[in-house]
Amino acid sequence: MKGQALTITELNNTLKKEAQIETITFEEFKRLHKSQGSKLDRMVASIKSVEPMEDGYELHIDNFNDGEKVIKVRHNGKVSINGSSYRELVDNKSMHLRINHNNNSIVVEKLIMICKCIVDNELPIRFKGLCVNVMDGSGNIMTANELGIKPDYNIENLEWTLSYRNLIHGKKIYGLFKTTGHAYRYSANDELLNQIYVTRDEEQIKEYMNNNYVTVD
Repeated sequence: MKGQALTITELNNTLKKEAQIETITFEEFKRLHKSQGSKLDRMVASIKSVEPMEDGYELHIDNFNDGEKVIKVRHNGKVSINGSSYRELVDNKSMHLRINHNNNSIVVEKLIMICKCIVDNELPIRFKGLCVNVMDGSGNIMTANELGIKPDYNIENLEWTLSYRNLIHGKKIYGLFKTTGHAYRYSANDELLNQIYVTRDEEQIKEYMNNNYVTVD
């Protein structure tokens, strides 16, 4: 299977030099965005610590006047907040799982990958333009149901990508499923696939997918 961008450095390997993203440590990120930057940047800067769990991450985040908030997020997308029972927080408009913190909404897959960045101590200098792609398309609950697969937020099914690549990936999901008869875990950062998809016939598309990616059904 073609490697996905689990880190910002690996995403940079798919970008032209001029478009590559500067990376900094977690402490540098906190100093830079403690009181400035986007709402997401400021929220990430307010995270006090992240600890890996067997099936996800536990993060402690500054809740300002209310002290500290403890969020546990699992790879099945379920979340516990301050010791509550685990549950799916479905945004009925987008049909993605989302967590809200101090008027900031973040999809589960992005929170998981931000936790990974913090544990790895490698963050982008800012999160503008960056998305986390759920490679098999199961980040959308309705899409997962239509493909006959379960939502999967395990690290190997997630990758950092750019906003426009994420949109292109989403537009190919049903077309590839119709062409191949399978749901695949494939990368939004695969520019060759984007070209093959629009310039080649169905047999060549099937061959490329079979040679480079694994099915999830």
